[in-house]
Amino acid sequence: MANTIVQCDAPDGMTLTLKLYAVNGNTILNGASGDALTERTNNSGTYYTAGFVTEALAGLYETRITNASDVTICKYVVELVDDTGTYVCVDRIDTSGIAAAPSAAVIADAVLDEAMSGHTTAGSLGLFLNDQYDLAITGITTGVETRAGKHSVAGTVMMSTNAALSGGTLTAKKPSDDSTFATYSVTVDASASNIVGMS
Repeated sequence: MANTIVQCDAPDGMTLTLKLYAVNGNTILNGASGDALTERTNNSGTYYTAGFVTEALAGLYETRITNASDVTICKYVVELVDDTGTYVCVDRIDTSGIAAAPSAAVIADAVLDEAMSGHTTAGSLGLFLNDQYDLAITGITTGVETRAGKHSVAGTVMMSTNAALSGGTLTAKKPSDDSTFATYSVTVDASASNIVGMS
């Protein structure tokens, strides 16, 4: 049997009593009528059992805080140890409607089931994986056409193998569908038969 302190929050300036019960029980476990609560002078609205809980109680208990008219104004739960420590009452949470946290396997499945088309932000892992998919599944041609720079080696290959010159504009075509890959401005020399400049 120890002198245990139980602490709880309630509206300040009240005369209150702490009653301890087994969870969902109806029999007071700390005396015939509970223990008087004292409001802390340096922390209004916080009360404690200045006279201690002297019963040998250990485990989880339901606490009911009653006012001077013996009306319950607060309900909490508190985990007690039969010693001289101070134990704080907390709100009782109904966990019956709370779903269990998903397992690592469930999270992994959800990530892997995501459509790649929705994760193609520049510099993201989603875009990288999407590119790898293009290269491996759709074909290297589509992947190169999508990512090649205008003046890259791939761009130069497309320009030199499938292009059309009209006036001062050279239009390079994509091998996959003959659509435009890029356009280039060309410079010619009337005294030469070849193009002498391109941008």
